Amino acid sequence: MQSQSPTTPIFTVTSLSKVYGTGPAAVHALRGLDPTLPEGELVVLLGPSGSGESTLLNIIGGLDRASNGRVIFQGNLGLKLVCKVPALRHVRILPMWLGTP
Repeated sequence: MQSQSPTTPIFTVTSLSKVYGTGPAAVHALRGLDPTLPEGELVVLLGPSGSGESTLLNIIGGLDRASNGRVIFQGNLGLKLVCKVPALRHVRILPMWLGTP
């Protein structure tokens, strides 16, 4: 049996954090995430409302900025500009309100 070559990641995320607000009222939507998303694979983010799934996708897709950490898209450090079109071509979001009630 041949071993398969590792799939090249399309997105590599390191130490990603997102904080809304400051001081005692600050909300930590993401804390130190390090996912790697392989090219050509289906990845599902599933969790209860408010657990950061949409925040993560918005940052990976270039629609929002992280408070800390970085996103590497196809080997290039970037996504510093909001709404980077090349990255959005690789991200699909099915909002929960379009699913089963």
